Amino acid sequence: MKFKKPALTLSFLVCISLLAPSARAQTLIHYTLNNTDASQVAGGIVTNSGTLGNGTNGGAGITLTNDIPTNGVPAGAGNRAVVCNGAGGILAPGTEQLNNTAIANAGGFTYETWFKWNGAGNVNAIIDYAGTQKLIRPSGQPDVEMQYYNTNNSPVSILISAAASNQWHYIAAVFTAAGLDSHTNVTGNFTFYLDTNTSTGSLSGVTISPFGDSLNRTIGVGMHPAGFASDFFNGLIYEPQVTLGALPASSLLFKPGVVVTTTNDAGAGSLRAAVSNAVNGATITFAAGLNGQTILLTNGQIVLNQNVAIDGSALTGGITLSGNHTNRIFMVNGGVSATLTSLTITDGNVSDFGGGVYNLGTLTVNGCTFAGNFAGTAGGAVGIRAPSL
Repeated sequence: MKFKKPALTLSFLVCISLLAPSARAQTLIHYTLNNTDASQVAGGIVTNSGTLGNGTNGGAGITLTNDIPTNGVPAGAGNRAVVCNGAGGILAPGTEQLNNTAIANAGGFTYETWFKWNGAGNVNAIIDYAGTQKLIRPSGQPDVEMQYYNTNNSPVSILISAAASNQWHYIAAVFTAAGLDSHTNVTGNFTFYLDTNTSTGSLSGVTISPFGDSLNRTIGVGMHPAGFASDFFNGLIYEPQVTLGALPASSLLFKPGVVVTTTNDAGAGSLRAAVSNAVNGATITFAAGLNGQTILLTNGQIVLNQNVAIDGSALTGGITLSGNHTNRIFMVNGGVSATLTSLTITDGNVSDFGGGVYNLGTLTVNGCTFAGNFAGTAGGAVGIRAPSL
C-alpha cells in the first residue's frame, strides 16, 4: 500500500535496539537536573544518577536556573544548572567514597563539570572530596586549580588554566593511579581538560596522602564538605560528575560540537560533512545565518552511523531539510542513538520504508515537523524496522 503522510509535529522516543553492555568506570555522582526537579530540589533532595544515591542540600542549599552552557554539552544533558549563591551546595551521602585504596583499585578518579563563576567569594570549591582533593576557582587569580595533599599532609595547588568570570567553562581533572604504598599513599599522574576533550595540561609524579580519608568526610559540589564559609562557590555549576576510575578523553562528558554553516548539500560547512566529521556523541547545530533556510539534498540520504544530536532549536525561523522529492532525509543505522530537535523534514521520497527518516536504532524526535514525505511501503514520515537478531 502506498501512502503520503500529512504534515505533523512529533515529540517521541523510539527504542528498538539492544545495546550490549560495556565495561565502564563507576560513576559515583552525576547530578543531571531538569525543570521537573525544581520541587524536589526545593525540598532539599538533588537527584543523582550515580551509585551513591541522591545528594542533599548543604548550607543554605541550592536553586536551579535555565542558564546552561552550550559548548560541548552532550545529547540528553539536563536543562537546568545549579545556582550556588556563596552559602550553599550539594553533599553526597556517605563518607570516604574516594579513599586512596578505592582510587588505586579503580585505577584513578575523574572530576568533571561545567561552571560559571560570578567573580565573588574566596576559595570557590567546585568539586571537593574531604576538603583535600578539590577543584576550585579562587578569587584574586585567573586560574582554575586542582588541589591535593602530599605526604607531608600539606596542600599542593596545580594551576590548570585561566578561566574568566561570568563565562561558562568545562573542566575535567583525571587522576591515573600508578600504585599504592604501605602507608596508603597513592601515586599517579593528573591530566587536565579545559573547554575541550583534548588535554590542556598534565602533571606526573603526584603522590596523594590518605590525610583526607582520615577526616571521614564526604564529597561536596559547590562547597567544602564540612561547610566552611570561605569555600562556598559563587555562580553556576552544570552536570557535575565524579567517577571512580580514570576516564579516557572519549568518555568524558564534553562532546565537541559541529556547526553547519551552508545550505550546500556537500562540502565544507554542509550538514552532510558535519555528520561525516562529527565524533561519536557530538551535537550538530546551525549557524545563525541559516535561520529560515532550506537544505536541499541532491546527493542521497544522510546516514547516521554513530551517536549524534542534530539541533535546530537556536534558529527562531527554523531550518528545513528537503529530500527534493527524490531522497530520504536520514537513515539511522542499527546500534545508533540519534536525536533530532526542531527540524522541518520535508519532501522525502522512497520506494520502501521511511520517506523522512528510516530508523534501525534508537531515535528521539523533539519538536520536529514532518511534511510531504512519501514511502512506497510504510512510514511516510518515519519508518521503523527492528534489526536482524
